[in-house]
Amino acid sequence: VAGAALVGLIAASTLRSRVACRGLSSVYALNTTENLDELIPEDRDPLTLEYWQRDEKYGLLHLQASMREALKAGKKVFWEAQVIEVHPTGCFVDLVHSGFRGWMHKKQESPKGRPSVGDRLMVECQRCPAYKKVFPEGIITKYPLRPTGGKYRKPLPIFSHKAWLRNQACAELAKTIKKHDIIEGVVQGRNTRGLYVDLGPATGDNPIRPMGLLLRSDISRLKCSEDYMNRMFPDGCYIKVCVMQAEESGRITLATNVFEDDDHVGYMLNFPARVFKSAEQGLAKYLHKREAHIAWRQRDVHTEDEHVKL
Repeated sequence: VAGAALVGLIAASTLRSRVACRGLSSVYALNTTENLDELIPEDRDPLTLEYWQRDEKYGLLHLQASMREALKAGKKVFWEAQVIEVHPTGCFVDLVHSGFRGWMHKKQESPKGRPSVGDRLMVECQRCPAYKKVFPEGIITKYPLRPTGGKYRKPLPIFSHKAWLRNQACAELAKTIKKHDIIEGVVQGRNTRGLYVDLGPATGDNPIRPMGLLLRSDISRLKCSEDYMNRMFPDGCYIKVCVMQAEESGRITLATNVFEDDDHVGYMLNFPARVFKSAEQGLAKYLHKREAHIAWRQRDVHTEDEHVKL
């Protein structure tokens, strides 16, 4: 009897979780049988429905899964969104494919001007809440909150149209540069991983300037701490960088440790101006040493003379 009760409890809990993931309540799950054949497909435009009629759970799961798979593939995913409300500090947008609502701060809008209600923009999701907890009234979170009825509120995902504009600018620049090109830039931002370097002026109708990422591990051949990086390379300082990767998707990876040779290891941390003056010579030595090392690793070690030497 105890075993049968345990099996029944496990089956009920499994049914609760499966139906709750589809946006239904646990009480409704216990009093109904789940039949996937009875589900009616929805082919109407989500933006034409009232928000309470939209499948919010599907929109959230689709957004999270798309971002997770794009992160695994090393890519970025962008969405088409429609502006619903415009406020002094930002605007509310709805994703066109699912009708899921989010918030876009004023700083993440286009520098040309603020959008109007009904405008459709390409956006990137920068923060997506987990929705694993119910947030009561008055709780302090880093996400904007919206009322959902009663005394509970849920946080909103944060979108950015400026991130899409920057990605387009970087993609255009990536078409004109190649690997091991030396570019002059200016440090415009930072995070715990490295520096964001402004690589040139805006082109065309895009008001955003292209940027590349200089990882902290690629600044010098010696280890550089985050505090030392912030003090040595403040925002607005001039810097020379070498392009290590330029993809059509807009990802541009930079490096400066290739300017250091064996006699000047660590000079980027103490004397960066000296390294920038001889950047071309340092890069030439690095490429020569790299090609020589590759040729040595690809040598034929199965000959008799090489076997004797080994």
